[in-house]
Amino acid sequence: MTNIKDENLLLPNLDSLEDVTELERENALLSAEFLQGWVNQDIEQIISVMAPDGVIYDLVFPEPVKGHEAIRQFAQELLSVVSNISYQIEEWVVMGDRVAHHGIFSGTFTGDFMGMPTTGKSFSVPYSEFVTIKNGKIVYLWDQTDGLQLVQQVGGM
Repeated sequence: MTNIKDENLLLPNLDSLEDVTELERENALLSAEFLQGWVNQDIEQIISVMAPDGVIYDLVFPEPVKGHEAIRQFAQELLSVVSNISYQIEEWVVMGDRVAHHGIFSGTFTGDFMGMPTTGKSFSVPYSEFVTIKNGKIVYLWDQTDGLQLVQQVGGM
């Protein structure tokens, strides 16, 4: 795993997670590795933690994103319109093969997206993510970001 201690990925101390197994700790780190891929704007890092048939549900998009090639296209699209990505994870919940975390997602809106023109404005909004891991890979990820607040902050409304 790459170094996940980055100024743009602020993690609470994983040692503060009480009563977790080593596998649960590894699952939390895998979830953080996924976020680190977005921070690094590294599509291959994002793909590397996903199962070949992994699924991402994101409320911004009407359909789930399934499989490595669709996830690659999804990541290319998002990374082409958002730069300076950072996450501040405020809380973790880890139970077996499931990881949940929430915090603040920040970035800069640098490209046209879904009919909204580029504004170059920054945003900082709450997010929640729910992840299921099997055999050391993410098989299911549900992401909720406060899209209304994001659009308001970047000047889309």
